[in-house]
Amino acid sequence: FIIGNVLSVDSSMANLLVAFRNPLLVKIFLWVTILGNWRLVAAIVVVFLILFWLWDKKNYIIPFLASVGGGFVTGAVGKYIWHRPRPLEVAVYMEKSWSFPSGHAILAVTLYGFLIYFFWKHLGRWKNKIDALFLGLLVIILIGFSRLYLGVHYLSDVWAGYMIGLFWLTVGIGLVES
Repeated sequence: FIIGNVLSVDSSMANLLVAFRNPLLVKIFLWVTILGNWRLVAAIVVVFLILFWLWDKKNYIIPFLASVGGGFVTGAVGKYIWHRPRPLEVAVYMEKSWSFPSGHAILAVTLYGFLIYFFWKHLGRWKNKIDALFLGLLVIILIGFSRLYLGVHYLSDVWAGYMIGLFWLTVGIGLVES
């Protein structure tokens, strides 16, 4: 019963977004989705590992790796276990991996969520903290939405990715705080 409802919502959302698809938004979301691509995420992780070292914030290195790395591995294992096909009938382009869970959504939450946490703790002015929070959440939301708009994921894939990412983000933050 529950799975049937989820599949129905997934299908309805995919069809709704196709109805509102236009070339300009496709171009925009093709750029947005790159922010959650594992290659760019890996590059950003390397940059921040170096910055944490240079800023003498070494206590963030292992938690950061646990957050992003744990999310990445969990997503890969999830794709292997569930083998859910992608919504090919609505896809703007073809992805090579399985659909569930969304790796982009996982990496968005684990990477950008951890950076929100870091900057929240280390930016002095409230305005800067709020700006970092807003920008980070906007990136996370836009990455997830880009996957739906481009038709390469179902809503439940992105939602599951967000939940897995939130788990690993919590682990990373917990490691810093403990």
